[in-house]
Amino acid sequence: QHEATIRCPPTTAMHLPATLLKKDGTTVDTSSALAGKVVALYFSASWCGACRSFTPILHALYDEAADHERPFEVVFVSSDNSAEATRSYMNKEHGDWLCVAYDDPIREELKKVHGAFAGAEARKFPGARRVSGIPTLVLVDPQGRKLEHLDCDGGPGLALIRRKGVGVIDDWVKHAWPSAN
Repeated sequence: QHEATIRCPPTTAMHLPATLLKKDGTTVDTSSALAGKVVALYFSASWCGACRSFTPILHALYDEAADHERPFEVVFVSSDNSAEATRSYMNKEHGDWLCVAYDDPIREELKKVHGAFAGAEARKFPGARRVSGIPTLVLVDPQGRKLEHLDCDGGPGLALIRRKGVGVIDDWVKHAWPSAN
């Protein structure tokens, strides 16, 4: 039987940028936007068939979490080939979640540090250990340490979300960032 997630010792850290993009193109302070929430980095791309299949599932989970007042936020880390493709994918298919700006070098570093990138991107990350392709969700703490790694390309991460639905966030609430005071 497969584990649905890879539980990671909190050793590898990669801070998120100080600001993140909202779906409407405006920016938000990262720590304020993520305070009190379970934070899932979403590694994905518009050109990826598995991502286009998983994104509606994640969108539904995100909306259901909001409807049930569950503390959940998604931060998109794009593997698209341009900023325009990233914006288009967000506007057409994503929930109202956040995004690391396409031109922010932290976007590429997050893929490398968390080992979540498309096979076609592997040449950009020599020596990096690829844990999974895309789509992938990685739960992180406020220091950017990886807490859980879910391969959502038809694997156990997808099965877990399908089986538990919004209840999976109840399992993850132990990873919620501290609330702002």
